[in-house]
Amino acid sequence: MTFQDGIDGAQRVLERNEKWKSDVDYIIVQLAKKGVPFTADQVRAAAQNCGLPEPSHPNAWGGALMSASKRKLVKRVGYRRSEGAARHGGVVAEWAAY
Repeated sequence: MTFQDGIDGAQRVLERNEKWKSDVDYIIVQLAKKGVPFTADQVRAAAQNCGLPEPSHPNAWGGALMSASKRKLVKRVGYRRSEGAARHGGVVAEWAAY
């Protein structure tokens, strides 16, 4: 599987989950408004705190951020180690308001 296959798969997941995407977009915008870089880990934690269900595919978190980036809501500003247990300290992008 290529990187592009992963992006395409995430986009298909988002298209099938419009309500989830809309709710996560709201969370992304609210995190960006704080003026502090954030990661998908923080988006996921905020979504859980709001009672949102997990998406049908784990790539949807990254897909939501990429979608927000394409719409110039946020931009990638750096990288850091993930705090998520499932990521085992892997590198994740940091995002901030555009």
